[in-house]
Amino acid sequence: MTVLVSGSSSGLGAYLKDHFQATPFDRSINQPAETIPDGGYSTIIHCAFSGNVPEGMTEEDYYAQNLKLAETLLALPHEHFVFISSVDVLAPELNAYAKSKLQVEELVQQKATNPLILRPGLLFGTHMRQGQAVRVLKGETGPFSLAANSTFTYLNYQDIAALIEKATAANSTGTWVVKRSCFTLSEAADSLSTQPQWGGYAYTTADVEPSAEAVALLPSLKEEALPLAQAFVKNHLA
Repeated sequence: MTVLVSGSSSGLGAYLKDHFQATPFDRSINQPAETIPDGGYSTIIHCAFSGNVPEGMTEEDYYAQNLKLAETLLALPHEHFVFISSVDVLAPELNAYAKSKLQVEELVQQKATNPLILRPGLLFGTHMRQGQAVRVLKGETGPFSLAANSTFTYLNYQDIAALIEKATAANSTGTWVVKRSCFTLSEAADSLSTQPQWGGYAYTTADVEPSAEAVALLPSLKEEALPLAQAFVKNHLA
């Protein structure tokens, strides 16, 4: 398959670029959109996304920036279009990041050929930014800004790659929640017999079941998240 991956300089995008031997597109180094080869792709995987509203930018401009990049990618000839959204779009209150993800989801549904929208939770991989959840899983004690009852789940980059391969081979489309069960940071700390200094901000991963279509292709989504997260951190991030 001829694949284009956006957001290829780090995280999931970097992994998928290597896995699929894909053509990279990296907005973080100000790569002009017109430099993207437009000969056509079997699959475009859109990972690039600004996580927060940059300092000095309005929310409206932030939304417009993310939509413009999606428009550019959607205009390229393709057979499948995969957008990496987030389970955060299902939170009771949406921040600018989640609202922008929803806007791009709608655009992809309208304009993509064979659109597949994936809504994962926290993604683990060797290219990942090691935030507070990972630090707790590594046995660190902080101090942290996150509260003990903050919830996270586990999904790794290989899971996403496998799901994309199977879904595109089956010409699957739709909007899928891709996550395992949730665990609290206090549960992670208790399993390590650590006593972190917790903060007051409780981050909550939407407590929803994974989509049946995703589970059918990736049955391991039914496995418990915490032991898998602990094993990954021990084996790959220690």
